[in-house]
Amino acid sequence: MKKRISISGILVVTLIVVMFSTALASSLYISGIIDFAGRGYGVYVPENASESISRDEKRIETNSLICTINETYYDGNLLRVAASVTAKDGSLLTSTDIMPYDRITDVIATFDAGGKTFGEYAAEAFDGKMAHVSLYVTDDTTEQIWNETHDCMLNRDGSIILYLECCFSEEKSSRDVHLTLTYIPSKADSSLTNNSKYIEYDYSMRESEKFELQVNSVEVKHYVSDAPMEFQSVGVRIDRAELTITPLEIRYALYYTVTDAEKYEQLEDGLWFEFIDPASREEEYFMQRISEGLIGAGSVEQTVNPDDNSVCLKQSGSIGLDSLSDSYTIRAFNAWDKTRYESVEFTVTEQK
Repeated sequence: MKKRISISGILVVTLIVVMFSTALASSLYISGIIDFAGRGYGVYVPENASESISRDEKRIETNSLICTINETYYDGNLLRVAASVTAKDGSLLTSTDIMPYDRITDVIATFDAGGKTFGEYAAEAFDGKMAHVSLYVTDDTTEQIWNETHDCMLNRDGSIILYLECCFSEEKSSRDVHLTLTYIPSKADSSLTNNSKYIEYDYSMRESEKFELQVNSVEVKHYVSDAPMEFQSVGVRIDRAELTITPLEIRYALYYTVTDAEKYEQLEDGLWFEFIDPASREEEYFMQRISEGLIGAGSVEQTVNPDDNSVCLKQSGSIGLDSLSDSYTIRAFNAWDKTRYESVEFTVTEQK
């Protein structure tokens, strides 16, 4: 039997990444971080997840907008923000990649617009007034945009709730986050009422407001694998697995090196590692996986191995906190044709 690791004393945590683009029923109301981050398929959300969220509101007022930062969540690297935004002139607000010709039924909304496009609905209910808003995290020195709004929910009154996730490369116990709120109004006028799907945004009227948000990290625990893991069938070796235990999920980073280029290249960049339950009796491979963390979909990037500074690849993602243990099983597979390869079990040790 696997020994369970105690997480008492951990106050809060984390996340990153992932985009959501699933249309939901108009009766669903999404207002905060957990509502957005916890709605992916197979995601485990702890019952006490809401206790990890800071609700110290911050109000920002610009020439055209009133924005309230409702919730924040920070663990030293990962930041989540939920903010409500209202236009002073009563415009219908949109965000992310929404365009006036898109149908409201294709995004998350608290209302049913009867199949209308955003432009049609703006012309009908908002006198043709429509605007695009977004929330960005920027670097505090270069002003380079790191992350922008990941998701949003629209309300019948035209206001919008923005959801943002961002991962900082350097871990800090506290941070002054530099945010930018943007506003781009539409060119709509009464002449477009009968052909409103062609309403366009007027980028020459773009406004932006910069402000800071101070966040403090919560306590997390770090674990590292005890030994390298060989996956000879796909020509790689996982040199190091890092697990960050948080009150919401387990974030992982798998650092791996190509040991057999010919075998590795046969997968055509489709190599992926999945965390599985080795005792599962499910016949479908996908159903043998353990639960996902709030990050959802993971990512692969080239980076530097923390052990020896050699160039390697890193797969990042998260698994559910309900899978907390002192050992885990990883299986390699080809994301393109779904071929499964060998599985390897590994143990972890806490890093003090």
